[in-house]
Amino acid sequence: MELLFAGYATMDIIEGEQSYGGAAAVMAMNARSLGHKASLLSVLAKDRNGLQYAHELRARGVDLNLSYREAPFLPTCTITHPHGTGSLREWDDHGANACIGLIGLTSEDLGRFRAVFLANAHPALVEKVASLKPQNLVYIPGPQIVLKKDYLSKRALNNSRIIFANEEEASLVLEKEPFGGQADYVVVTKGKKGGTVLHRSSKPHDFIADNMPGAVDATGAGDIFALGFSLSILKRKPVSEAILESKELVKRIMYKKGGLL
Repeated sequence: MELLFAGYATMDIIEGEQSYGGAAAVMAMNARSLGHKASLLSVLAKDRNGLQYAHELRARGVDLNLSYREAPFLPTCTITHPHGTGSLREWDDHGANACIGLIGLTSEDLGRFRAVFLANAHPALVEKVASLKPQNLVYIPGPQIVLKKDYLSKRALNNSRIIFANEEEASLVLEKEPFGGQADYVVVTKGKKGGTVLHRSSKPHDFIADNMPGAVDATGAGDIFALGFSLSILKRKPVSEAILESKELVKRIMYKKGGLL
């Protein structure tokens, strides 16, 4: 399938070491690893980090033609104590958000994609994409909606087929009545407790999380679950099978460091 991922590409700094981050960029690379065509809609930069990340994305086969690549600096996210309690994240967009308005995008640009993923994207980019009403829109609003109420887009909720939220985010999503729009599925993930798949016309489907003794790193687990579930649904597989396939991808992420397959 040909897929578009809209959101951030960031350089994460974890305990002093750099790694590739940003849900959209990482999901695009993982989609390529799973054999799909992937394009990234993001703000990339001309600094060392930006050029390095763009090279890595191209090397992995991600198309960057829809991305704006002239920002001065790539966003960074400095993460302290990533694997224990009390994880701290210091985010700096380095002016990237101001460049979102410079991204040119038309409905024709989006028409070729089987699905478009809005993955933890800035509200300006969410509105830009959602207003064009692409087919099979997948919306992952992300944790910012808990801290900043304007980050949750009613337009994106109305135009999305699949929506993902964790326990804390779910109440904010559901109070907007997403099944009044285009949504077929709202997937609520609950970490070690599993989760629930809500459907517009059938009973909720609860699922449990697999026991993974010795797991190394949970980075990217939620995003790879969302990717796997969405791809399975796009292939018209039943929800039970979509969940099983998503869990297998989560295992591949959890037993290694970082969010890349």
